[in-house]
Amino acid sequence: IKALASPNITYNEINNSGDDGLETSGLPTINYNNFSDNTSYDLRATMQGIQTIDAENNYWGTANENIIRNKIRDYDDNGSLVRVDYSPFYTDKVELLPVSNFISQTLAGGEIKFSWNTHILASQYLLYHDNQTGIIDTTSAWVTLDSTYLEYTATLSDGEYKLGIIAQSIDGEKSPLDSCLAIADGTPPTLLSAAGNTGHTVISATFS
Repeated sequence: IKALASPNITYNEINNSGDDGLETSGLPTINYNNFSDNTSYDLRATMQGIQTIDAENNYWGTANENIIRNKIRDYDDNGSLVRVDYSPFYTDKVELLPVSNFISQTLAGGEIKFSWNTHILASQYLLYHDNQTGIIDTTSAWVTLDSTYLEYTATLSDGEYKLGIIAQSIDGEKSPLDSCLAIADGTPPTLLSAAGNTGHTVISATFS
């Protein structure tokens, strides 16, 4: 990575390099990657200065912090170099994170609208529901959507449902299930009362 470059490096397998896993003279953000079995350093910082490289939430091939420390070259090895902030770190391989902010909204006519935040690695979103059993079966998706979708509206029979969503990457890796509760209500409102005055065009109505 060249000087002055500050890319986001996420969800990569940085393994089995005959030299350094990653060498940077810039200030990238390095999160949620898996490093292992690189011959020299997993991460070598060559930029001089007082800045810090954000390298949190990676897996460095081990849970031993001393080994991790020795696989990173930065200020601790040469006081003129920038620091690498590697903590917190994963103690096991980084998997896909769940889809975030998966919520439901009850609409009229038994419709339910679902929405969620974009997942950086999703090529598809897989939606599931529990058929009102309280248990989501993820063996078969209820709806499959491409990654351009961030919401979906469905009409379901009246009742409470547990819905789930999984992000699937282009290589078939799946995120953990995220779920939410949803209520479908297709019952039209009931007119409780209506009143108006002779000579006026305004009618007041009250519905359930």
